[in-house]
Amino acid sequence: MEKMSVRLAQRDFSTGLQPALELQVERLTWKALGGPHEAVMTGTARDSGGDAFLAQWAPDVLRRPVTVTNQAGEQAWWGYVHRVEVDRAGSSLVYNLDELANRVCVLYWQQEPQLEWSGERSFTPWVDDLESQKIYGVKERIFQLRSMDAAEALRARDALLAQHSRPQPHLAGSRSAGLKSRVRLECRGWWETLTWKIARFDDGYEGFVKPASITQNLGRSASADARIAQSFRTAYGSWMCGEAVVNIRSVGVTTDQVVCELCTDANGTPGVALTSATVDASLVSGSRWWVKFLFDPRVEIQANTPYWLVFSRGGALSTANYYQLYMDNSNSYPNGKLMTWSGTAWLDSAGGLGDVNFYTTGYTARSTRLAELTAQGNGGQFLTSLQVQSVVGGETPLKREGILDCQAELESLLAQGSDSASRLLAQIEADRRLVIYDQPAEEAWRYMLDGSGALRTRSGRAAWSHDPLAGQRVWLANHWLDAQPIIQTVEWTLERGLSVTW
Repeated sequence: MEKMSVRLAQRDFSTGLQPALELQVERLTWKALGGPHEAVMTGTARDSGGDAFLAQWAPDVLRRPVTVTNQAGEQAWWGYVHRVEVDRAGSSLVYNLDELANRVCVLYWQQEPQLEWSGERSFTPWVDDLESQKIYGVKERIFQLRSMDAAEALRARDALLAQHSRPQPHLAGSRSAGLKSRVRLECRGWWETLTWKIARFDDGYEGFVKPASITQNLGRSASADARIAQSFRTAYGSWMCGEAVVNIRSVGVTTDQVVCELCTDANGTPGVALTSATVDASLVSGSRWWVKFLFDPRVEIQANTPYWLVFSRGGALSTANYYQLYMDNSNSYPNGKLMTWSGTAWLDSAGGLGDVNFYTTGYTARSTRLAELTAQGNGGQFLTSLQVQSVVGGETPLKREGILDCQAELESLLAQGSDSASRLLAQIEADRRLVIYDQPAEEAWRYMLDGSGALRTRSGRAAWSHDPLAGQRVWLANHWLDAQPIIQTVEWTLERGLSVTW
């Protein structure tokens, strides 16, 4: 049976003094996504004075880096301390990072006067406990509360930060009947810390969506509304414009198509068409609705540069059967304006103050989003670098509203696979470098389970805990399966050694 040793570092990853107790590793696990996953280790105080030491040591050891080395001198597992349990006959004192939150905001429904049950979905600004972040790293949380006004939401936010910015001890039932104090550490791999930050990217959504009440005809007259155009401009770039969405309805019986062109700017009016999309009349309701135009190809949008969405119809003009968009004439969207085509020139609508209800959505390269999610300022605050060994093409929505954490967003991108249509896997190495790679091909198996159930390398050597088993294919000597499955989970225990599941 392999003998394991444990090293604890300081929170800044510098070498630290080891505790005055010997920690015994009970269980280690690894996953195909993330690498080292969980570790459990226990220790016993050497004398009766250990009670006071362990009570003081427990909160101090949280989030300290952990490395487990096997008897071959190889690093087998790495991560951080997530939970500490100090156990003495009768009770246990527990500290953990589950409830820690040192950067918080509140999601609430802002009250409408005398209508407590209705309102607008709102977020408070984020607030930080910088001292807690210095100790543990940044751990974000969005608290969802009831309907309230903005002042109440801010007070609730501040109270929640004060309550959660430090790990709070709690008592649990004792695991031990002995007289000496025992400590139990539950550790997590660095992959877990990707959940500490919310994936929020505000760019990539541009437009005017508050419902407007004035109708703007489209497709009735060659001299008034054969074409209408809405401009937009963003302070950020570059990004790929993938679609335009407009609030529209049909009047009468329309049987043609609505055309949307994305155009350059030519001295304040629509210029050359860069891409276009059409929507069949059957998809335009007789009641106002949001209709989406999907651009192919998508167009790269530069910062601080005006662009135009030009709408027209694919069939003949008709005063009985036409389309209506919805507009406001109070400059509700200051980054653009509405114009109409007179047959000979583009004319401002409402003196340049008109805007239709519309929005555009942006896309970014998947490879770019991988780098953003794992950057120091986002989910990768404890990672040293990102290494992508696969060709990752394609695009993903630029805007993320902050509903999912960085790990969930990253796993969604990995599930889409690489350009070779292979699923993507990820491992965090001992140097905290995140490596993304193609799932191995079936013939590229590296390990086997022999007839006795022993796990071996392809050369026949018995597998060790430091072998990169998770995420690799395994050949089953007893032919239980025709295929060579991917090892999804690896477990090492003191009693059974290594075991795998797929």
